[in-house]
Amino acid sequence: MSYWKVNQIKRRDILLQEMGITEWTLVKTNTLKGVVNLDIQENIRLVIVSEQRVENSHPFIQDICRSLDIFEKDCLIIDFELLPYLQTKHAVIFLCLTDQTDNIRQFKASPVLKEASYYSSSLPRLVSSVQQKRQLWQDIQKIN
Repeated sequence: MSYWKVNQIKRRDILLQEMGITEWTLVKTNTLKGVVNLDIQENIRLVIVSEQRVENSHPFIQDICRSLDIFEKDCLIIDFELLPYLQTKHAVIFLCLTDQTDNIRQFKASPVLKEASYYSSSLPRLVSSVQQKRQLWQDIQKIN
């Protein structure tokens, strides 16, 4: 650190002290980075974790919701960055849509997963694959 910068810091500290302003040190630095626990609302029955942006209005997502007998508003779609922060107190079905093995590992290791959790390819690949769709529908039928 240069001499000038050190003097500027000392001068600032002295000025703040003279004005009666106390300096604080942030102990939990993740607080300002937005790291918080996210509670899943009671109405949410399906959480889709996707590596790509997916909307509830996508026709295939609507089909999944209909097959589970839930409304689109009862479906939460998130990306993998939010998965570690999710918390739930009620039964939720989790569906992971990804092509990356790291994301599948992260999904399987998540402590929020309890009973019903499934994974498949990314949505574009899932929609175009008859076998993957068949497997997903069979998994959904086991739930109902």
